[in-house]
Amino acid sequence: MEKSSLLASPEALIARAPHLLLAEIGGETVLMNPDGSAYFGLAATAHAVWRHLETPLRLESLCQKLQTEFEGPADEIRADTVAFVARLLEKGLIEVA
Repeated sequence: MEKSSLLASPEALIARAPHLLLAEIGGETVLMNPDGSAYFGLAATAHAVWRHLETPLRLESLCQKLQTEFEGPADEIRADTVAFVARLLEKGLIEVA
């Protein structure tokens, strides 16, 4: 699913991919996708997205949670969240149902 599909499917649920390995190293969340043998480090904002995706969420719900957690214009937070979620999806770190 592409970024445009994410936006076109407001009812779609976003969830963490179940096959990932996760570790906390030096205050950073590190993910490993064993399928691709790649590591991914998540800094503070990305970690907040990951934390919220512990249970499946709709994209709008995720954006609303982040808007209450971080300061900034709502449209900017939403755009950044959509772009980041699209990257997670592209890398196989999340799934959309």
